[in-house]
Amino acid sequence: MKKFQGFLLIVSLLLLIGLATYELSNLGRSFGYRRTEKVFNVHVPDFFEYCGEKVPLHRREVREYFDRELHINAYWHANNELLMRRASNWLPLISQILKEENLPDDLKYIAVVESSLTNSVSNLGAAGFWQLMPVTAQAMGLEVNNLVDERLDVEKSTRAACKYLKQLYKDLGSWINVLAAYNTGAGAFMKSMSRQKSRNFYDLDLNTQTTRFVYRTMALKEIMVNPEKYELSYYPPKSVPLFQIEEVKVDIPDLVQFAASKGVNYRTFRNMNEWLVGDRLEVVKGKTYRLKIPAPAAAGTAGSNEEKTVMTGNAGK
Repeated sequence: MKKFQGFLLIVSLLLLIGLATYELSNLGRSFGYRRTEKVFNVHVPDFFEYCGEKVPLHRREVREYFDRELHINAYWHANNELLMRRASNWLPLISQILKEENLPDDLKYIAVVESSLTNSVSNLGAAGFWQLMPVTAQAMGLEVNNLVDERLDVEKSTRAACKYLKQLYKDLGSWINVLAAYNTGAGAFMKSMSRQKSRNFYDLDLNTQTTRFVYRTMALKEIMVNPEKYELSYYPPKSVPLFQIEEVKVDIPDLVQFAASKGVNYRTFRNMNEWLVGDRLEVVKGKTYRLKIPAPAAAGTAGSNEEKTVMTGNAGK
Protein backbone atom coordinates (compact mmCIF):
# COMPACT_ATOMS: atom_id res chain seq x y z
CA MET A 1 0.00 0.00 0.00
CA LYS A 2 2.82 2.38 0.92
CA LYS A 3 4.54 1.61 -2.38
CA PHE A 4 1.33 2.44 -4.26
CA GLN A 5 0.92 5.70 -2.35
CA GLY A 6 4.54 6.59 -3.11
CA PHE A 7 3.94 5.84 -6.78
CA LEU A 8 0.88 8.10 -6.82
CA LEU A 9 2.87 10.86 -5.13
CA ILE A 10 5.64 10.65 -7.74
CA VAL A 11 3.11 10.71 -10.58
CA SER A 12 1.34 13.69 -9.03
CA LEU A 13 4.62 15.59 -8.67
CA LEU A 14 5.56 14.86 -12.27
CA LEU A 15 2.17 16.09 -13.45
CA LEU A 16 2.53 19.28 -11.41
CA ILE A 17 6.02 19.88 -12.80
CA GLY A 18 4.78 19.30 -16.34
CA LEU A 19 1.83 21.65 -15.85
CA ALA A 20 4.04 24.33 -14.31
CA THR A 21 6.52 24.04 -17.20
CA TYR A 22 3.70 24.39 -19.73
CA GLU A 23 2.24 27.43 -17.98
CA LEU A 24 5.64 29.11 -17.74
CA SER A 25 6.29 28.52 -21.43
CA ASN A 26 3.04 30.32 -22.25
CA LEU A 27 3.43 33.08 -19.69
CA GLY A 28 5.33 35.27 -22.12
CA ARG A 29 2.65 35.01 -24.78
CA SER A 30 -0.09 35.85 -22.29
CA PHE A 31 1.64 39.17 -21.55
CA GLY A 32 2.37 39.97 -25.18
CA TYR A 33 6.01 38.86 -25.07
CA ARG A 34 7.80 36.17 -26.99
CA ARG A 35 10.88 34.11 -26.41
CA THR A 36 14.04 36.03 -27.28
CA GLU A 37 16.69 33.45 -26.48
CA LYS A 38 16.21 31.48 -29.69
CA VAL A 39 19.54 30.39 -31.16
CA PHE A 40 20.03 31.00 -34.87
CA ASN A 41 23.00 30.87 -37.17
CA VAL A 42 24.78 34.13 -37.95
CA HIS A 43 26.87 34.19 -41.10
CA VAL A 44 28.84 36.99 -42.69
CA PRO A 45 27.30 37.57 -46.14
CA ASP A 46 29.43 36.67 -49.15
CA PHE A 47 28.95 40.15 -50.57
CA PHE A 48 28.36 43.42 -48.73
CA GLU A 49 28.39 47.09 -49.67
CA TYR A 50 28.30 50.25 -47.62
CA CYS A 51 27.34 53.44 -49.46
CA GLY A 52 27.95 51.57 -52.70
CA GLU A 53 31.53 50.68 -51.73
CA LYS A 54 32.34 46.98 -51.67
CA VAL A 55 33.62 45.68 -48.34
CA PRO A 56 36.70 43.42 -48.93
CA LEU A 57 35.37 40.38 -47.07
CA HIS A 58 38.00 38.19 -48.73
CA ARG A 59 40.51 39.72 -46.30
CA ARG A 60 40.67 37.61 -43.14
CA GLU A 61 40.85 40.47 -40.62
CA VAL A 62 37.99 42.34 -42.31
CA ARG A 63 35.78 39.27 -42.22
CA GLU A 64 36.64 38.55 -38.58
CA TYR A 65 35.87 42.12 -37.45
CA PHE A 66 32.56 42.06 -39.31
CA ASP A 67 31.75 38.60 -37.95
CA ARG A 68 32.38 39.75 -34.38
CA GLU A 69 30.11 42.80 -34.58
CA LEU A 70 27.44 40.86 -36.44
CA HIS A 71 27.29 38.21 -33.70
CA ILE A 72 27.37 40.69 -30.82
CA ASN A 73 24.61 42.85 -32.26
CA ALA A 74 22.46 40.07 -33.72
CA TYR A 75 22.00 38.58 -30.26
CA TRP A 76 21.31 41.94 -28.58
CA HIS A 77 17.67 41.24 -29.21
CA ALA A 78 15.86 43.66 -26.87
CA ASN A 79 17.98 46.56 -28.10
CA ASN A 80 17.38 45.63 -31.72
CA GLU A 81 13.61 45.41 -31.23
CA LEU A 82 13.63 48.93 -29.77
CA LEU A 83 15.83 50.12 -32.64
CA MET A 84 13.37 48.70 -35.17
CA ARG A 85 10.50 50.55 -33.48
CA ARG A 86 12.38 53.85 -33.42
CA ALA A 87 13.56 53.29 -36.99
CA SER A 88 9.94 53.09 -38.17
CA ASN A 89 9.42 56.58 -36.72
CA TRP A 90 12.64 58.34 -37.70
CA LEU A 91 14.49 56.66 -40.58
CA PRO A 92 11.95 57.70 -43.25
CA LEU A 93 12.60 61.36 -42.36
CA ILE A 94 16.38 60.88 -42.26
CA SER A 95 16.33 58.98 -45.58
CA GLN A 96 14.31 61.77 -47.17
CA ILE A 97 16.82 64.40 -46.04
CA LEU A 98 19.79 62.32 -47.21
CA LYS A 99 18.12 61.97 -50.61
CA GLU A 100 17.49 65.72 -50.82
CA GLU A 101 21.15 66.31 -49.93
CA ASN A 102 22.31 63.80 -52.60
CA LEU A 103 23.97 61.56 -50.02
CA PRO A 104 23.95 57.74 -49.78
CA ASP A 105 21.06 56.34 -47.76
CA ASP A 106 23.39 54.03 -45.81
CA LEU A 107 24.68 57.05 -43.89
CA LYS A 108 21.52 56.89 -41.75
CA TYR A 109 23.07 53.98 -39.85
CA ILE A 110 25.58 56.41 -38.34
CA ALA A 111 22.71 57.91 -36.34
CA VAL A 112 21.54 54.41 -35.37
CA VAL A 113 24.94 53.55 -33.91
CA GLU A 114 25.74 56.96 -32.45
CA SER A 115 22.54 57.47 -30.45
CA SER A 116 20.20 54.51 -31.00
CA LEU A 117 17.94 57.16 -32.56
CA THR A 118 17.47 59.08 -29.30
CA ASN A 119 18.35 62.63 -28.33
CA SER A 120 21.00 61.48 -25.90
CA VAL A 121 23.86 63.56 -24.50
CA SER A 122 27.28 61.95 -23.97
CA ASN A 123 29.70 62.54 -21.12
CA LEU A 124 31.91 64.44 -23.55
CA GLY A 125 29.11 66.80 -24.55
CA ALA A 126 28.07 65.29 -27.90
CA ALA A 127 24.30 65.42 -28.36
CA GLY A 128 21.39 64.48 -30.57
CA PHE A 129 20.80 61.70 -33.06
CA TRP A 130 24.14 62.42 -34.74
CA GLN A 131 26.08 63.06 -31.51
CA LEU A 132 27.57 66.31 -32.75
CA MET A 133 30.00 68.16 -30.51
CA PRO A 134 29.11 71.82 -29.82
CA VAL A 135 31.99 73.23 -31.90
CA THR A 136 31.15 71.02 -34.90
CA ALA A 137 27.44 71.76 -34.63
CA GLN A 138 28.01 75.51 -34.51
CA ALA A 139 30.40 75.32 -37.46
CA MET A 140 27.62 73.59 -39.40
CA GLY A 141 25.17 76.39 -38.58
CA LEU A 142 23.36 75.06 -35.50
CA GLU A 143 22.61 77.15 -32.43
CA VAL A 144 23.90 75.66 -29.16
CA ASN A 145 23.55 77.55 -25.88
CA ASN A 146 21.83 77.34 -22.49
CA LEU A 147 18.37 78.00 -23.96
CA VAL A 148 18.48 76.41 -27.42
CA ASP A 149 20.28 73.30 -28.61
CA GLU A 150 19.43 72.63 -32.24
CA ARG A 151 21.38 69.37 -32.13
CA LEU A 152 18.18 68.02 -30.53
CA ASP A 153 16.08 69.07 -33.53
CA VAL A 154 16.21 65.92 -35.65
CA GLU A 155 15.63 67.65 -38.97
CA LYS A 156 18.09 70.50 -38.38
CA SER A 157 20.76 68.23 -36.91
CA THR A 158 20.43 65.84 -39.85
CA ARG A 159 20.94 68.74 -42.27
CA ALA A 160 24.00 69.80 -40.28
CA ALA A 161 25.34 66.24 -40.23
CA CYS A 162 24.89 66.09 -44.02
CA LYS A 163 26.96 69.24 -44.39
CA TYR A 164 29.68 67.77 -42.20
CA LEU A 165 29.63 64.42 -44.02
CA LYS A 166 30.03 66.17 -47.36
CA GLN A 167 33.08 68.01 -46.07
CA LEU A 168 34.60 64.75 -44.81
CA TYR A 169 33.98 63.00 -48.13
CA LYS A 170 35.57 65.87 -50.04
CA ASP A 171 38.70 65.52 -47.89
CA LEU A 172 38.83 61.73 -47.62
CA GLY A 173 37.42 60.44 -50.91
CA SER A 174 35.76 57.31 -49.50
CA TRP A 175 32.59 56.78 -47.46
CA ILE A 176 34.23 54.11 -45.34
CA ASN A 177 36.96 56.64 -44.52
CA VAL A 178 34.23 59.14 -43.67
CA LEU A 179 32.70 56.60 -41.29
CA ALA A 180 35.97 56.18 -39.42
CA ALA A 181 36.71 59.91 -39.36
CA TYR A 182 33.22 60.66 -38.05
CA ASN A 183 34.05 58.61 -34.96
CA THR A 184 37.69 59.41 -34.31
CA GLY A 185 37.74 62.96 -35.68
CA ALA A 186 38.85 64.24 -39.07
CA GLY A 187 42.22 65.51 -37.83
CA ALA A 188 43.11 62.28 -36.03
CA PHE A 189 42.10 60.15 -39.02
CA MET A 190 44.09 62.22 -41.52
CA LYS A 191 47.08 62.06 -39.19
CA SER A 192 46.80 58.23 -39.15
CA MET A 193 46.64 58.15 -42.96
CA SER A 194 49.73 60.33 -43.22
CA ARG A 195 51.73 58.42 -40.60
CA GLN A 196 50.80 54.97 -41.96
CA LYS A 197 51.09 56.07 -45.61
CA SER A 198 47.67 54.83 -46.73
CA ARG A 199 44.33 56.44 -47.58
CA ASN A 200 42.43 53.15 -47.19
CA PHE A 201 40.61 52.49 -43.90
CA TYR A 202 41.12 48.74 -44.26
CA ASP A 203 44.91 49.20 -44.31
CA LEU A 204 45.06 51.43 -41.24
CA ASP A 205 45.78 50.37 -37.67
CA LEU A 206 43.27 52.53 -35.75
CA ASN A 207 42.07 52.54 -32.16
CA THR A 208 39.66 49.79 -31.12
CA GLN A 209 36.70 52.13 -30.60
CA THR A 210 36.86 53.51 -34.13
CA THR A 211 37.40 50.10 -35.71
CA ARG A 212 34.42 48.66 -33.87
CA PHE A 213 32.30 51.70 -34.74
CA VAL A 214 32.85 51.14 -38.45
CA TYR A 215 32.05 47.43 -38.35
CA ARG A 216 29.13 47.87 -35.98
CA THR A 217 27.59 50.39 -38.40
CA MET A 218 27.89 47.86 -41.20
CA ALA A 219 26.54 45.06 -38.97
CA LEU A 220 23.47 47.06 -38.00
CA LYS A 221 22.78 47.82 -41.63
CA GLU A 222 22.85 44.08 -42.35
CA ILE A 223 20.57 43.33 -39.39
CA MET A 224 18.05 46.11 -39.99
CA VAL A 225 17.81 45.49 -43.72
CA ASN A 226 17.09 41.80 -43.03
CA PRO A 227 15.00 41.74 -39.82
CA GLU A 228 13.37 38.38 -40.51
CA LYS A 229 16.79 36.76 -40.90
CA TYR A 230 17.67 37.85 -37.37
CA GLU A 231 14.29 37.06 -35.77
CA LEU A 232 13.25 40.71 -35.48
CA SER A 233 9.83 42.23 -35.91
CA TYR A 234 9.09 44.65 -38.72
CA TYR A 235 7.30 47.83 -37.72
CA PRO A 236 5.73 49.83 -40.57
CA PRO A 237 6.26 53.61 -40.44
CA LYS A 238 3.83 55.36 -38.11
CA SER A 239 1.82 58.38 -39.11
CA VAL A 240 3.29 61.65 -37.83
CA PRO A 241 1.18 63.31 -35.09
CA LEU A 242 -0.66 66.33 -36.44
CA PHE A 243 0.82 69.67 -35.50
CA GLN A 244 0.93 73.24 -36.69
CA ILE A 245 4.02 75.41 -37.01
CA GLU A 246 4.19 78.76 -35.26
CA GLU A 247 6.97 81.07 -36.39
CA VAL A 248 8.19 83.02 -33.38
CA LYS A 249 10.06 86.31 -33.86
CA VAL A 250 9.80 87.65 -30.30
CA ASP A 251 10.87 86.49 -26.85
CA ILE A 252 8.83 83.92 -24.95
CA PRO A 253 9.56 84.70 -21.29
CA ASP A 254 7.81 81.60 -19.92
CA LEU A 255 7.47 78.43 -22.00
CA VAL A 256 5.17 76.80 -19.43
CA GLN A 257 2.74 79.70 -19.70
CA PHE A 258 3.12 79.70 -23.48
CA ALA A 259 2.19 76.01 -23.73
CA ALA A 260 -0.78 76.52 -21.44
CA SER A 261 -1.99 79.42 -23.59
CA LYS A 262 -2.06 76.98 -26.53
CA GLY A 263 -4.06 74.41 -24.58
CA VAL A 264 -1.13 71.98 -24.53
CA ASN A 265 0.44 70.30 -21.51
CA TYR A 266 4.08 71.21 -21.03
CA ARG A 267 5.38 67.65 -21.33
CA THR A 268 3.83 67.20 -24.79
CA PHE A 269 5.06 70.62 -25.90
CA ARG A 270 8.63 69.83 -24.80
CA ASN A 271 8.54 66.40 -26.46
CA MET A 272 7.70 68.05 -29.76
CA ASN A 273 10.36 70.74 -29.31
CA GLU A 274 13.24 69.00 -27.56
CA TRP A 275 15.70 71.61 -28.82
CA LEU A 276 14.22 74.05 -26.29
CA VAL A 277 16.50 73.28 -23.35
CA GLY A 278 15.66 76.29 -21.17
CA ASP A 279 12.41 77.50 -19.62
CA ARG A 280 12.22 80.56 -21.88
CA LEU A 281 13.13 81.58 -25.42
CA GLU A 282 15.11 84.69 -26.29
CA VAL A 283 14.94 85.81 -29.91
CA VAL A 284 17.61 88.07 -31.36
CA LYS A 285 16.59 90.61 -33.98
CA GLY A 286 16.12 89.00 -37.38
CA LYS A 287 15.92 85.46 -35.99
CA THR A 288 12.84 83.25 -36.44
CA TYR A 289 12.10 80.02 -34.56
CA ARG A 290 9.61 77.40 -35.70
CA LEU A 291 7.70 75.78 -32.86
CA LYS A 292 5.58 72.67 -33.26
CA ILE A 293 2.19 72.96 -31.58
CA PRO A 294 0.18 69.70 -31.32
CA ALA A 295 -3.07 69.92 -33.21
CA PRO A 296 -6.26 69.55 -31.14
CA ALA A 297 -7.83 66.08 -31.20
CA ALA A 298 -10.92 67.63 -32.73
CA ALA A 299 -8.93 68.67 -35.77
CA GLY A 300 -9.35 65.23 -37.31
CA THR A 301 -6.91 63.92 -39.89
CA ALA A 302 -7.42 66.54 -42.54
CA GLY A 303 -4.96 69.31 -43.19
CA SER A 304 -1.24 69.71 -43.31
CA ASN A 305 1.32 69.25 -40.54
CA GLU A 306 2.95 72.44 -41.77
CA GLU A 307 0.05 74.84 -41.22
CA LYS A 308 1.80 78.08 -40.21
CA THR A 309 0.98 80.80 -37.73
CA VAL A 310 3.31 83.79 -37.42
CA MET A 311 3.75 85.25 -33.93
CA THR A 312 4.92 88.84 -33.73
CA GLY A 313 3.46 89.95 -30.39
CA ASN A 314 4.68 89.34 -26.83
CA ALA A 315 4.44 85.55 -26.84
CA GLY A 316 3.31 83.94 -23.63
CA LYS A 317 2.05 87.21 -22.11
